[in-house]
Amino acid sequence: MTAPPHAQFPELALEPDAEEMIVRYLDARFRQLAGVTMEDPAPVQVVTELWLGPPGPSFDEELPVVLVTRAGGGDIAKPVLKGARIDVDAYHVTKEAASQLARQIQALLAPRMVKNVVIAGGQICEVTEETGPSYRPSLGKARAYGLTHVYTIKKKGEA
Repeated sequence: MTAPPHAQFPELALEPDAEEMIVRYLDARFRQLAGVTMEDPAPVQVVTELWLGPPGPSFDEELPVVLVTRAGGGDIAKPVLKGARIDVDAYHVTKEAASQLARQIQALLAPRMVKNVVIAGGQICEVTEETGPSYRPSLGKARAYGLTHVYTIKKKGEA
């Protein structure tokens, strides 16, 4: 179906990508904590999906890895504020190391650390921890702990 030639449509406006915001933030903070630049190898791989098969190095060789996944959310105050439920899973070589990494992520994503952060075209207005670090299913030799937060975000520069 095509629109009549005289039809006018509102401009398409995409919301900030909450996954990308958290990935960029965590990557920058892990690099800062390790004292490395963006040109150096990342001390912790922060990703939005896992690749568990060939080609390339095995998943176990890539550890530590942090998986960031949007798990829902929606409008909070149309059209400005959006809620994004984000799961963050920390994979490491031992259960203790995965727990420590998850607790470090918990500290990095605490409200006092992320409130008003502007990154990847969005601003974090509020954050609520829904689930603190808890043991998750393992992958191969990797052990995992995860946590869930809900972020209230808006486009950069919106009131």
